[in-house]
Parts: sequence; C-alpha cells; structure tokens
Amino acid sequence: MIFKINFIEKIKKLEFSIVHSQFGDFGIFIRHKSLINVILPNTIKSIKAIPSEDKSTFMIKVRSQLDQYFKGVRQSFDLRVDLSMSTFFINTLEEVKKIPYGSTMSYKDIANNIKSPKGYRAVANANARNPIPIIIPCHRVIKSNGDFGEYGGGSILKKKLLEFEKDIFFSRPS
Repeated sequence: MIFKINFIEKIKKLEFSIVHSQFGDFGIFIRHKSLINVILPNTIKSIKAIPSEDKSTFMIKVRSQLDQYFKGVRQSFDLRVDLSMSTFFINTLEEVKKIPYGSTMSYKDIANNIKSPKGYRAVANANARNPIPIIIPCHRVIKSNGDFGEYGGGSILKKKLLEFEKDIFFSRPS
C-alpha cells in the first residue's frame, strides 16, 4: 500500500491552471513549487484536469511570467523546473534555454555545444520531449538549412512564436 499512498500524495500536490494567450490556451502543471509541464494549445483539449481553485504563490508567479511573455515584456523566465529526464536530455534542454529571445539555433549547433557533434537527432528527440515549452524555448530550434522543423504545438504555432519574438525584439529601441 506504500505505492498507493505515495501516488495519492503526488496527486494531491499537483496544481493545474490555464493561461489564455493570443496563441491559444496553455495548460500549466506544477508540483512542490516546481513547474513540471506546459501543455500547448493544440493538445490542451485532451487534458482531463480541472484548474485548481486555490492558486499557490508559485502558480501565480508562473502565470504572471507567462502572461508577461505573451504581452512581449518578458524575454526569459525565472522559474524552478523539475525535469525528470535523462542527463543527455537535461543537458540539451539547458542549452536550448540559452538561445536568446528573438533568435534561433540549429539542432546541429546545439549538438556541437553539448560536445555531441553527431547527436543532432538525439537533440531533436530531447526537444520533442521538452515538458515545458515556451519556458525552455524549443520553438527557437530549427534545422541547419533554415527550415523550421517539427514542433509539438504544430508548425503554424512555431512560426507565430518566432515571428512574435522577432517583432518584439526588433521593435524595441536600442
């Protein structure tokens, strides 16, 4: 029965909320003051969760930072995240997190940066499994030839996010 109790405790500490944006609705899951998942608009309808009524301070912070991003006033995030993934995937996503706002980088460039020059397909797999898109901006990763490549939210959303960031970035006074 220990497993059942541990599972129930994990479920109790899980919070869910929805952030509305010009790109659609994004789902947010947090546990133990850590962000564990951002659900993209094209898949949120498949989630069978009811938003938490009592929002924790951390959930309010996550929602606020995402709202600021979607308004074009936030370019990076200061949130605690919980990535339950392999070391390679974590290293890859940490490198993706470094891609500047309004910029892109290729899967190959990331593979080279993490000292795995032939690992660009593994880098693509890590991006595909990114549990917290937008916060870890996997939409900024493109193919070496300049094509957008795949995106869990769909190619239209990826293109819109990249255009949004470039418009905001290049419209700011220097």
